[in-house]
Amino acid sequence: MQAHLSIGLVFAGAWRLFRGHNFTIILFSLVQSIWIFIQSFRMLLMTYIPPFKALFIPEVGFGAKAAAGVLFLLGSMGITIACANRGAAAKPGRIFLHRTLPALIDSVACLGLLAIVPGIEAVVFLALQPFSISGVHGVLVPDTMHLVGTLMMLAVRLLSFPAQLVVWGMIFVIFPSSVLERGWPLYAIRRSFQLTRGQRWRIVAITLLLVAIYSIGAVAYALVETHYMGVEDFSSVFTTGPLFTARYMGLPALRSLLIWLFTLFVTLIIASSYQQLTRLKDGPDVSEAVAQFD
Repeated sequence: MQAHLSIGLVFAGAWRLFRGHNFTIILFSLVQSIWIFIQSFRMLLMTYIPPFKALFIPEVGFGAKAAAGVLFLLGSMGITIACANRGAAAKPGRIFLHRTLPALIDSVACLGLLAIVPGIEAVVFLALQPFSISGVHGVLVPDTMHLVGTLMMLAVRLLSFPAQLVVWGMIFVIFPSSVLERGWPLYAIRRSFQLTRGQRWRIVAITLLLVAIYSIGAVAYALVETHYMGVEDFSSVFTTGPLFTARYMGLPALRSLLIWLFTLFVTLIIASSYQQLTRLKDGPDVSEAVAQFD
């Protein structure tokens, strides 16, 4: 009988990993999320540090976002390597050297897989749009066809979310598989399919818990933002004072902090899940997989 992934142990393992490597993990998580902080303080940076305006000009901004994506990749790699415990501690430079390009290719492939369901949904919506209630535009189509087309669009919308969860469950550990195991680019996709087989509904449950945590944080931030942004006193917005501090320093800082913590938490959850899944499927500790780089 196959052993099952323990959701409680995944969350406990994420805390254990952070507690054991907190300084390294925090350092790489700041690298991982640097663009979040820049975006959150964009107004202040553009006002008081003119060179930062170039980061948000479209043709230059794309390059800045690409650089931010590379930093996100390297930060995520650093956290994943730190979470691999004994095996990675002695050879992080070698892992970065060997696995940065495969990890980048696997990350792009992962995004491509996640785009499959929304892509199919978009194609179906375009095909059904002329036959839906909202797509009549003066064209005489029987009412029954309108209703059927609209119901089909609704069905596709309702099915797309669980389908996306299933895909996510299949590719949940692509990134640590790519970073910590020596293999050709795209090997990690097959490896993630193998590790998550029989465990995908538990991974879906973990994902739903993460969505719930994110939603709670988003609602809390929205309430705080509504409180401060709803104040009618605009006299000090572009000068000084508590309203300026709250709107243009406090709120961006809170937003950046929440997104940073959530991004770090998700990275740790994925690393912890990878450790559990490799033990369930293969038996050895993650450090033995990293020993391939000797």
